[in-house]
Amino acid sequence: ETAKEYVPKRLLSRYFPDDEETEAEPEESEETSEPSAPAHGATPISRAAETLTGYVTVTAKVATTQTLGEDGCKAILKDETGAMDLVAWEADVASRLQELEGEYVVVHDAEVREYEGKRQLTFVESLTELGTIQQGVGYTGRADPGQNTELGATADGGVVEPDSEDETPRVEGGSTGEQNEETPQEEAVQTMLAAVEMNALSNGDNTGAPRSDV
Repeated sequence: ETAKEYVPKRLLSRYFPDDEETEAEPEESEETSEPSAPAHGATPISRAAETLTGYVTVTAKVATTQTLGEDGCKAILKDETGAMDLVAWEADVASRLQELEGEYVVVHDAEVREYEGKRQLTFVESLTELGTIQQGVGYTGRADPGQNTELGATADGGVVEPDSEDETPRVEGGSTGEQNEETPQEEAVQTMLAAVEMNALSNGDNTGAPRSDV
């Protein structure tokens, strides 16, 4: 037994073949991972269209809307599995559906009914709820990367262009390609300094180092 303590586990079966306590590979636990429930507990439209009766929640895009009578509205809802009509007879709901045309919505607890041999969803007052969602939620499908808004940010290491064509970048110790001209103020200062110097010379005011004749 003492010798076993110093023998690697992988060699135990070789040197102690008759030992019943030879360590075996641990059995992996078989965990069955159930798929996560869809957002909002939604039902795909293809399955909702096969439901005989009852209430379902769907996530879809409001593809188009159509006015029905004075207050009603029919919206065609589309998800990644199919399309189905949603009918509402309340004026406020109909108006809301028309505003959401082209947007993604979640419809909670819509009633499945049959009309002219085709199943459709019906908005039930005080029961069915309508809300907005982002594309990619539930069965609405993934967003197209090409639809993302392009940001005008300057990339790291990029070159920032001048604000206008006339603006020339200045380089310290360099030249912009044009000769610098003195401003009127600078000319006036130079004239004043020359006049002071001439006046000092004429009065014999030699305070600085002696001037050598050139």
